[in-house]
Amino acid sequence: MTPTTEGPPRPEEGRRNRRPKACRTCRARKVRCDYGQPCSTCVRRHHPQFCSYDKAPAAVQEPLYPILERPACRSSSNSLEGPDPGLPTPAQSGTNDAEGPSNTAPDDLLAILDHMAVGAMASCETDTVTGQVTFVGRRAHATFFRTLLSYLPEQSIPPSASVEAIFGLTNRSVSQPFVSLWNTTARVTIGDILHSLPSPEACLRYYRAYQQTCHPFFPVIPDIGAFERNLCIVLERLVAKADEPSSSPTQTELAAHLPRAELVGYALLFAALAAGCQSCLAAEGDHQLALYTRVFVACSFDCLGLANLYVSPSSETIQALLILASVNCNDGNPGVTMSMLGMAVQQAQGLGMHTRRECACSSPTCECLETLHPLWRAILILDSRLSMIYDRVPVTSFPDGHSRLQSLIRAQRLEFWDCLFDLYCLQIQWQSLGGHDNRVLTPGDVVDSYLEHIAQLGQIARSDKSTLCRPSSVQATIEQLVFTMHLDFFAGTLHLQAAVAVTRSTEGRRHHFRDMVSKFCSVTSAYLKLRQLSPISKLSWEIIRAFKASSILIAAFEVILHDILSGRLLRQLAELMSASSNLRSWRDEPVPSSCLAGVETLGRLLRIQYGVPIAVDMGVDSGTLTAPMTC
Repeated sequence: MTPTTEGPPRPEEGRRNRRPKACRTCRARKVRCDYGQPCSTCVRRHHPQFCSYDKAPAAVQEPLYPILERPACRSSSNSLEGPDPGLPTPAQSGTNDAEGPSNTAPDDLLAILDHMAVGAMASCETDTVTGQVTFVGRRAHATFFRTLLSYLPEQSIPPSASVEAIFGLTNRSVSQPFVSLWNTTARVTIGDILHSLPSPEACLRYYRAYQQTCHPFFPVIPDIGAFERNLCIVLERLVAKADEPSSSPTQTELAAHLPRAELVGYALLFAALAAGCQSCLAAEGDHQLALYTRVFVACSFDCLGLANLYVSPSSETIQALLILASVNCNDGNPGVTMSMLGMAVQQAQGLGMHTRRECACSSPTCECLETLHPLWRAILILDSRLSMIYDRVPVTSFPDGHSRLQSLIRAQRLEFWDCLFDLYCLQIQWQSLGGHDNRVLTPGDVVDSYLEHIAQLGQIARSDKSTLCRPSSVQATIEQLVFTMHLDFFAGTLHLQAAVAVTRSTEGRRHHFRDMVSKFCSVTSAYLKLRQLSPISKLSWEIIRAFKASSILIAAFEVILHDILSGRLLRQLAELMSASSNLRSWRDEPVPSSCLAGVETLGRLLRIQYGVPIAVDMGVDSGTLTAPMTC
């Protein structure tokens, strides 16, 4: 028998005629692929942008998702013997015995973070229900969650729910400011509009709700005392007109020739009543109040139209626009709020409100805290909230690159808004760094400087000179919780940016990931405490979005890593949602709301991770919501 010499293995000729390989995503998940561009599986799982095909030989291909191709470390009840030494203690993070990802495999975590860094892209998505196009930047929480969908089970998000709807970034309710309640062919007078005012008792009730719940957390009216006096004059006038005999001039005739300033005053009155009625709606759950709120908004906008708001802007006009923008945002219409904010910015700049004011000291090196017009301050607050959650370039900017941190350090006494407004200004500056090119990553040293600023701000807020240090009243406790949520949410967002930065060291990225988990757990914990104290937790759009974004991202990482990152916090949240009964929603949307999509997604993730049956049903009608976190 003649010996033969073994040569290198030759590829079989038949391999050239094999069926093409599935896309990388389907191949990593070991599911069927129809070889489309993109394939139907990637489209159904809402990540068509990740559908790609490789032509490299199988022998040299690297797995796209290593965590899905080898057994992951699952944590059990006795697997977490102690907290990770790199994670802050529960007292520091504000969580309930939160523990670090002690069983997380380093390679698995880094593979996920690398995938997030590559897959995070700015997007313009079209809502399948409303047809609205929404732009979301690459640094937004919704964008990062979209990159995680390829790791999550298919049942993680509701059917046909977009990521934008889950994070509350779409307009899913009535855009009421632009819909008149009267016949557009008829001439509407202020008298017709004033007939929509409720009884004086109801007006005072709504005003008190605005004064106690809305105004402290979004101070638009600089002199609330003067506004209250004007309200009393209007109510006395209405009572007097109601007591007059029928032969007296009608209300329509009396109001036919009101000066423009008084028309704007009525617009501001209706806007404040709308905000107060919405606050009562969140506190009491009376579904009828949703209709009253939208009637007040329509009346306010009609009054602004009669006052010729586009041609003759004024301080009262801008105040009314800002309150209406906030009401719309809380009603689930952040896109409408963006439009109204842009209008308010242009009018404020036309009146010179964006320039810094001279304070009492008149020093060229002044570091006084109050150097901005109160209305421009309110505009910055609203712009910071919206640009942060969308990751959009702000429509405003902080003048002269002025930093208020040194002013806070030198101040003798600090109030709630002194600390919170510095945080809003910092967020404005951070969002301005994004520019119009959302593909550019923020340099690591810049992120570190922002984290250092946040750490210093937190230390100042916890110092003895701050009212946030040891709250002595319910209102001070609410302010402390609100500040904690905003501060830790921004800090967690920056830690997430640092964790996905591929230029950082491996240990540094894992450290930032642990810090992100700690901060987002603190946001969730603070929200659960806040919702027991104030209706602001069910009313404020940015507070609700901070809680949901934090909880959804933590729950998603727990499901993917098969690890418990939040200690007992999310398990308690799952049990709370499971034990809840049907609660009435305070909206009457004609389509399923983004609030419901976010709660449903959170419930599904908690059910996958903890096995607790979450009582959330997407099939309920628009008047009910089966979860404790109603918006």
